[in-house]
Amino acid sequence: MLRLPPALFVLALAQLVVVAPACDTSVGATGTVEVVDAGDVKADIPVVDKDLPPGPPVEFVSNFTYYIRAVDVIQLADEKLDITQFEVMASDAYLDIDGPASTWVDKLVDEVIAAHKRGVVVRVLLDDEIATNKRVIAKLKAGGIPGTQVKLDAAGKRTHLKFIFSEQGYLIGSTNWSNTSISKNNETNLLVRDESARTKMAAYFNKLFAKSSIAQTVTIGTSTAAAPYADGGYASAVGTVLDNAKTRIDICTYSMNIDTGDKSSAVYKAVAKLEAAVKRGVKVRVIMDKSDYLEEDGAEYNNLAAAFLKTKGVEVRFDPLGIITHAKFVVTDDTLVLGSNNWGYGGFIDYHEAGIRTNDAKAVPAAKKYYDGIWAQSTAP
Repeated sequence: MLRLPPALFVLALAQLVVVAPACDTSVGATGTVEVVDAGDVKADIPVVDKDLPPGPPVEFVSNFTYYIRAVDVIQLADEKLDITQFEVMASDAYLDIDGPASTWVDKLVDEVIAAHKRGVVVRVLLDDEIATNKRVIAKLKAGGIPGTQVKLDAAGKRTHLKFIFSEQGYLIGSTNWSNTSISKNNETNLLVRDESARTKMAAYFNKLFAKSSIAQTVTIGTSTAAAPYADGGYASAVGTVLDNAKTRIDICTYSMNIDTGDKSSAVYKAVAKLEAAVKRGVKVRVIMDKSDYLEEDGAEYNNLAAAFLKTKGVEVRFDPLGIITHAKFVVTDDTLVLGSNNWGYGGFIDYHEAGIRTNDAKAVPAAKKYYDGIWAQSTAP
């Protein structure tokens, strides 16, 4: 069988998308895209033997561009495809055994099944908290993927990372497999082609898939191109970056729970680094979500965090109410730390999380441009 290249596949789907006039889905965009019902559209497209599009060791991927790169990674996997997601919000109609794909998430799940059918070894790990995930596992099994290769994580240990891995590269960052996350939110990810980072994250996934009940670490190493971290490694990965910043620290997080009563906590210690940076003349800015979607507790945490940060000399803004800013990254003068971590106990210590620290000459400026775009649309508390 022959298959359209990913770029043509996405072009063929263009009729399914209604784009707002201000929308820009290029790197650095903060626009929105709405999904309409596509009807019976088959994502199971035959295979061509093709590599990922050429690019830097680490590529900054924002907003709807995630979907394009996700299709690339999944469709072009030759031998293995490992996926872990916090939530996969496929449509009810699709999750019926013979239901047609009609949303972006449905099509991604169809692509995973298609990868298995062409001989790729597929493994999928989803968080057990999300009710739809169990139905997605059943859909994958019905598509022929062995039950030993698709499963929910261990109860009581949240799997919050978002990860699509093939032997050519992997996507990692903030985007959940929900149609809102893919088509409307501010989201940030990295497409990692760097061989060393691929090897390290492959080893991490192997351990996580085998035993998700405990934290599974990855060695960060000294790479400036792509130094991965996982689970409890975020504080170490970001801490050195905050300490070394000379002129600029920009933080974007969906939520921030500082717990100001516990100065020994990892989050409080990170905030102390922000205060120290301000005192040595660094401009420190923080963007947090203020959307209507944010849970009541999360909104309160963000309000308290904003008030506390302002007392430390940090500039704080909330994004517009109509936009969900789910992106999670820190960018300084020459370094980017990007992953699935929110600024709270779960993101720093407790959950399965993962991301990348990089000094890539293209990814860092792209992240700065993206941040400045959201900052310009945001308002002070």
